[in-house]
Amino acid sequence: MPQLNTSATVTEFLNSSTEAQMRAAANVVSEADLALPQNNIHSRLTIVDINNEFAAVIAGNIPDGVLQNNTNANKIFWGNNVISIGGNAFNGCNGLTGDLIIPNTVTSIGTYAFNGCTGFSGDLIIPNSVSSVDSGTFAGCSGFTGNLTIGSGITSISYGMFYGCTGFTGSLTIGNSVTNIGQYAFVGCSGLSGNLVIPNSVTTIETNAFYGCTGFTGDLVIGNALTDISSIFDPMVNFTGTLTIGTSVGSIPSYAFNTVLFTGSLIIPDSVTSIGDHAFNSCTGFNGTLTIGTGVTSIGSLAFYICDGFTGSLTIPDSVTSIGNSAFSGCDGFTGGLTISNSVTTIGDSTFAGCSGFTGILNISSPITSIGAYAFNGCVGFTEINIYAATAPTIGSNAFYGMTGVSPAEIHVPVGATGYSASYDGLTVVYDL
Repeated sequence: MPQLNTSATVTEFLNSSTEAQMRAAANVVSEADLALPQNNIHSRLTIVDINNEFAAVIAGNIPDGVLQNNTNANKIFWGNNVISIGGNAFNGCNGLTGDLIIPNTVTSIGTYAFNGCTGFSGDLIIPNSVSSVDSGTFAGCSGFTGNLTIGSGITSISYGMFYGCTGFTGSLTIGNSVTNIGQYAFVGCSGLSGNLVIPNSVTTIETNAFYGCTGFTGDLVIGNALTDISSIFDPMVNFTGTLTIGTSVGSIPSYAFNTVLFTGSLIIPDSVTSIGDHAFNSCTGFNGTLTIGTGVTSIGSLAFYICDGFTGSLTIPDSVTSIGNSAFSGCDGFTGGLTISNSVTTIGDSTFAGCSGFTGILNISSPITSIGAYAFNGCVGFTEINIYAATAPTIGSNAFYGMTGVSPAEIHVPVGATGYSASYDGLTVVYDL
């Protein structure tokens, strides 16, 4: 059997050797059979010394805790037929360095298998052969510095699987077979960057799964199978690309995307029934149109406050019954007329205050019962106001103050309507609808 050059580094040696060649060329420090009685499979662990660097050579499946807290081994050499890596197998082996290459024969990786292995660097690729990875497997592996790719065989990203992997600086690719992303899965992975794409296969993301992942700066795509996005992406505030909300999301929680500087247009899908308070507050980067789906029934207070980049017309769907205080205040990019839909009964205080870009006619439909103070304050572009309620709604102070574009200075209401004052904020009530 040929002898390899033992002056090579352990990395060069491992990359160019077979297991048999290694045994012939290297200094075997220790060797032991590793029995796995639960499935009658035997493995062999060999520790070799190559120029004072130590490598663990493992043939067969890897039992639980095989090298736990061993700080001497510098490399892992995978032997033949590695199918499973047991729990805590390399937990605390912080002497392991370089890339971690998981063989494509592996199908399962146990709990905390590589926990605290801070010496690994480069990319981490979990091959498509792996179908099961238990909780905390790579937690604390802060040395990885590249991309993270999760193969298509995995269906669940477990609890704390990458907790504290602060070194990743590249992209995150989630396989299209993943259905669940567990609690704390990516906590503190602040270096992951680029886009975040939640595949259409994902149905559940648990609490704080992405907490502290502040490095994502591109697009956010929420897949079409996810129904609940409660606090999932808080406080991931550095996105600057587009936002795509999947077609199964049931509600936009309060503060969900508060102050995030997304760009482009925004479509709220028809599956959404409510938009929470401050949901898009101060998202000033949007620079396209806003489309609100036909399933939305309520728009919370300050939901789109100062989203001043939106352009084009604003359509309030017939499904909406209430619009909260300051919901669209400061959205001065909207243009065209505005019709408050046939189902809206309440318009909150300052709801459209400062929306100076609207032009044309403001139509407020007949079910309206309350228009809050300053509701349309400063909407200087409207040229006509029509309120179709036969019984006057409660109209708060300064609701129409500063609407200097209305000419003639009138508010039109139905013939025979009752309860209206003679004028509001200098606009005379005329019974001619």
